[in-house]
Amino acid sequence: EGGTDGERSVSMTGTGESVALHGAPTWTSEPIAVVAGEVLSLRASVHSEDLSSAASIGLAYLGPAGELLETVTLATADLRTDGFALLDETVTVPAGVTEVRVVLAAFAPTDLATAGSVTFDDIGLYGE
Repeated sequence: EGGTDGERSVSMTGTGESVALHGAPTWTSEPIAVVAGEVLSLRASVHSEDLSSAASIGLAYLGPAGELLETVTLATADLRTDGFALLDETVTVPAGVTEVRVVLAAFAPTDLATAGSVTFDDIGLYGE
């Protein structure tokens, strides 16, 4: 609940704990088939409230056997937004990648005491 148009959204809240010790709150999509060289646009509306570090959107690149090749951050949100702000980033699928997963992360990997909350909405991965 809590989406911009009454649909579902993903919300995460800080616990005061270290990401390095306890992990970061994240959401990951199901695999999406892609072709090397394909140009994609990753978009999400983000509402953040007093975050201790920047929330982000990115992609996990998977190889032919479904193995994780790399995870990349494509865009980061402001620590506080006035309503929803659009994150929109374009990426070219690297050679050897056959699937991707959208990855939403609430805090940076270096955050030692997570605080605040973030809501991701209208998440989409589009061919350009």
